[in-house]
Amino acid sequence: MANVPTARLSLIVSAADVHRLNLLADFAEQGHTVIGQAINVSLHAPNGPPAPGLMQQIGALGIPFEGHAQVDGRDYLIAGDGNQTSAVKAWAATPAEMALPPLRCDGSVDLVRLRQSEWHAGFLVRVRAKMGD
Repeated sequence: MANVPTARLSLIVSAADVHRLNLLADFAEQGHTVIGQAINVSLHAPNGPPAPGLMQQIGALGIPFEGHAQVDGRDYLIAGDGNQTSAVKAWAATPAEMALPPLRCDGSVDLVRLRQSEWHAGFLVRVRAKMGD
């Protein structure tokens, strides 16, 4: 039997779109917090999909969102504008450490991951504008 990953999500979505999260199969809500016109929802799936499947499920919601996903202990920064989804594997445990460039084992900057992160940051600005923040 294949090992099924544990998945956790923290998504910020418009209050008008929060009902769409019920389309995420196998996820149960652990809590939510109202943030102005948005809601931060924490979801958990003890037998969740692997990361690629999770990103497909989230993208299929067709709503703007931003958030964080953890699949089998790996952290991802995620965002979507309703049409396109971005997922960047996090290389640090805190936002302050994420502000530093990603490094390879030899100490050099991992330019591919850095460019992915920079693209994600620009995409997130567009997502937030679409969400009306």
